[in-house]
Amino acid sequence: MSISEFFNRKSRAVVAAIALAFGAGAGYVGHETAQAVSQPQASSFTLAQLSDNENVTEAEFFRGKLNTPAPVDPLQAPTIAEFQARIDGLAQRKAEMLALPGHEQPVLMVRLVQDSSVMIGELRMNTHLSERDYGRLVDDYNARVGIDVSPWTGNYAKGIMYQQDAAVGAAFSNFFGDEDLTDADLSRVAGEAMAEGQKLNDRAGLLGGLGGAALGGLLMVPLWRRRNHPQVPKAKPPKR
Repeated sequence: MSISEFFNRKSRAVVAAIALAFGAGAGYVGHETAQAVSQPQASSFTLAQLSDNENVTEAEFFRGKLNTPAPVDPLQAPTIAEFQARIDGLAQRKAEMLALPGHEQPVLMVRLVQDSSVMIGELRMNTHLSERDYGRLVDDYNARVGIDVSPWTGNYAKGIMYQQDAAVGAAFSNFFGDEDLTDADLSRVAGEAMAEGQKLNDRAGLLGGLGGAALGGLLMVPLWRRRNHPQVPKAKPPKR
């Protein structure tokens, strides 16, 4: 399910309410969370699991672990398998390309970059993956395909423990934007927020801080970015 489809379902109101609650109290709530959580952790739940859970707290979301187990997401395992199969296909195509004469490789590389970029963009915004799932799939992609598509997709490897927070923030910013962003644009915005979260986390580590980034503030990053940079930059794979 795409991020736009997810936020247009019943869960849209629930997660939007969570985002508004967290964002509105960014200063106080973020401080409260920092006192309760030593470091953000990659989540073990999917965003889809939160759609019927209106009692999730910021501390749980930030920590990546719910106090009360959420209903199983029936699409989590199939989604993982689907992305693994796509990575299998990309890895196979890369191996076949490298076995060809050098002059035949550039065109195939362009197509491989295009398909890898689409896959990474969809992976980053999928609502049926936990942050742990996301991290494992990115590691698998890097190990077996190893093509850095960040020039075309934006960041996807930094701030994995903020991936869901960033996805919610991107959708939250889209509610108040002047124009609706495509799923690919939303994914790029989320990547920027992930990188910002990692930056704040690294800075806190150097300064001996606790939480590294207040969730309320992080959710507002995409909205701030859109207000100051309304046009999301779009890079395209190199042409033949």
